Amino acid sequence: MVEKPTSDYLPIVNQPKSITFEQLNPYYQYSQQIINNKTNIHKTVTKNGDLKLSWFNHNNSNHDIQLSVIKYKHTCLRLNGNSLSKNFKTTAIGALIINSKPGANTLILNYKAGSLFHILSIICLISWLLLIIRIMFHHRKKAQYYPTKNE
Repeated sequence: MVEKPTSDYLPIVNQPKSITFEQLNPYYQYSQQIINNKTNIHKTVTKNGDLKLSWFNHNNSNHDIQLSVIKYKHTCLRLNGNSLSKNFKTTAIGALIINSKPGANTLILNYKAGSLFHILSIICLISWLLLIIRIMFHHRKKAQYYPTKNE
């Protein structure tokens, strides 16, 4: 597998206005928090396309763990079967920090696109259909004006 040292998009959160892009250095943070994250996590993809992360907390109490995944705005999280809506933190680039219980832990991530995405997808599909219909009628009309030599 090839490691890509830079991400396509990072959801920079809570960036103070006085910090410049160079000072934040998100690609260095990405390298440290995602690529070089040494946390022992087993990642698999479920049958329905969700990302499943499993790890074992060897402490006798709850313990914060930074996972090597990025949480975006519409990312849905389920930790040990329970939905997470606010019981997590993220780093400046959106890497997920979870409070894990002692023992085995499982986190399921999936992405649910917002309603605007669905509306724009439908508009795009309708536009393509209208374009195809327009082209078909244009060629049909053109064929009526220019009869073949046999007619």
